[in-house]
Amino acid sequence: QKKESIAAQYTALKNQIDPHFFFNSLSVLSSLIYESTELSVSYVSHLSKHYRYILEMQTDSLITVDKELEYVDSYFFLIKMRHQDYISLTVNLSGLTRTGCKILPQSLLMLMENAVKHNIFKKDNQLIIEITEDDEYIIVRNNVNKRKLLYESTGIGLQNISRRYAIESNKDVLIEESDDYFIVKLPKIS
Repeated sequence: QKKESIAAQYTALKNQIDPHFFFNSLSVLSSLIYESTELSVSYVSHLSKHYRYILEMQTDSLITVDKELEYVDSYFFLIKMRHQDYISLTVNLSGLTRTGCKILPQSLLMLMENAVKHNIFKKDNQLIIEITEDDEYIIVRNNVNKRKLLYESTGIGLQNISRRYAIESNKDVLIEESDDYFIVKLPKIS
């Protein structure tokens, strides 16, 4: 029952796909069409891959880190097109972690989306997102420059990931926040 309840929450969360992201993406695409046909085609391909992943991952409880990173890459491409030099992503994971460890689908993706959603970034104050590891965790860290939101964050995304990991792993998701950094550690699952 607990697993079914969390699966239902996960499905509900995925159904809350941010329409602002989609409409902003279409706006960027309309500008690109006039600038570069080749870049427009690439942009549509990444946008399609991003939404296909969100829809297809409803049945998988775990995926390889490498597979999740494919979709993180597509999402980052879309964000980078909108924010150019204002955002950077560094991924430093071993080949063994990429192919031999599993994580929850959309967990890295959601953490990146949160970093973009909750922070202000500009050319002289980039949003820097890093995905690294230690022996037991995949670590996602971003610098903090909080955006004033029109509504208070509910934290449901982080709660959802923590609950889902509680079912799949004997280790907790660790969340650390300071004035300078927001860090989430996702347990590696063999």
